[in-house]
Amino acid sequence: MWFDAAGFTQKAPSKQANQDRVLIQDCLLESGVTCAPKMAACRCFVADGIGGTRAAEIASAFVLEQIRERLVVPPPDGGAGLRALFEAINADLIARTAPDPATSGAGTTLVGLLHWQDGFRIVNAGDSEAWMMREDRFFRLSERQSLRDMQDDSPVTSYFGGPESELDLCMDTSLREVLPGDIVLLCSDGLFKALAVDQVRAVLRNSRNLAEKAEFLCASVAKQDAPDDTSCILVQAVA
Repeated sequence: MWFDAAGFTQKAPSKQANQDRVLIQDCLLESGVTCAPKMAACRCFVADGIGGTRAAEIASAFVLEQIRERLVVPPPDGGAGLRALFEAINADLIARTAPDPATSGAGTTLVGLLHWQDGFRIVNAGDSEAWMMREDRFFRLSERQSLRDMQDDSPVTSYFGGPESELDLCMDTSLREVLPGDIVLLCSDGLFKALAVDQVRAVLRNSRNLAEKAEFLCASVAKQDAPDDTSCILVQAVA
């Protein structure tokens, strides 16, 4: 099995800068649309900077840069090693930003899909989300780590950049395997502020190829005058 991926990130019209970042394999995206066909393994992440300041985009970019550099192969001790790597990235983010009052407290959410030959992981911290399109069903894989799960702008309870106790990384999901034809959607919370779940589901169900679906979602968000920066990655498993 191999994977196709396509994704985008764009700032909200009301914002001065995009505080989201997207990582698809080795491509770190801060604006626009990109695609990566026929990947033998999958390393895809969305990070949504927290706080509405320059520090937010520093945090989201830093975390994804570190993942790109340090998560090249599966950690030797599985889930425990993966968790330790993310905790080390969190500690490094704090060490880098804490000395400067302008960046101290810089934080970011994270959601991602990792798939190697020995299986897959959904990784989540904060209110960015992972969804699955399987045949005609569209369902959420991740839990939003916020005070009020389905309320927009509810404070997140887990994120990179805060004290150690603020990073409660979730790598558990009821899904046990990714099947050919499945589409995993990773997104910042801006996507479902701009579009309804049924709208997104309709795009994923249509006959467009994956890159066209990502471009259509990007254009649809732009038409809605989205209130928040929006990022999304589509990953499709192919036999």
